Amino acid sequence: MYATERLDVRGVEEADIDGLLAVYLSNPQVTAVTEGSAGEAGRYDRGMLERDLWMSELDAARHTAGLFLRDGGTCVGVIDWRCSGFWKLEGPLPSQNSGCSRPKPHACPKSISGLMPSGASAFS
Repeated sequence: MYATERLDVRGVEEADIDGLLAVYLSNPQVTAVTEGSAGEAGRYDRGMLERDLWMSELDAARHTAGLFLRDGGTCVGVIDWRCSGFWKLEGPLPSQNSGCSRPKPHACPKSISGLMPSGASAFS
């Protein structure tokens, strides 16, 4: 899908799910308010991640990709976006996470625009 000197950005495969879940769970500020498969906030789990990935596949305008280190293949982030301009980027540290429907340029890494399909923007 996309590559940099250090990262491969690609679609998620079954073998990647544990790594993606570790990224989500590494940010307690996000998991405290994120619903899990049992319907309770603060209990995000593999079942809900699998559901989120499945829902992304069903929506032609939504895309989810993992960010993997080229050296070793470790998952270090997740990007989820819609062609309408909404995006969410998850990383292992709270300071690296941003997600908003109307992002501000200072909060959005410019490199995200290169990950977007034609017509989508990280700065809508």
